Amino acid sequence: CARAEGCAPFNLLVGNVSPSGLMARCEEDIAPDSPLSILLPVAGRLRASVVWALGGRIGCRFGETIPPALYYEMLAALRR
Repeated sequence: CARAEGCAPFNLLVGNVSPSGLMARCEEDIAPDSPLSILLPVAGRLRASVVWALGGRIGCRFGETIPPALYYEMLAALRR
């Protein structure tokens, strides 16, 4: 689940995720440089910025890197 400032929440389909960001598909028209708030399992709500947007996909950079232990726990939760 994600939320752009001043907008209603919307869903993301995460294609890949790293400790510093993610690539996702979404049906919203999100422009590069848009600030987002993204809710991920285990890691919780993270601030992110859209780096690129193309054909229904977005690439985001997190405001803070997810610590390694939390990142691996999050990956395990995403696989379930």
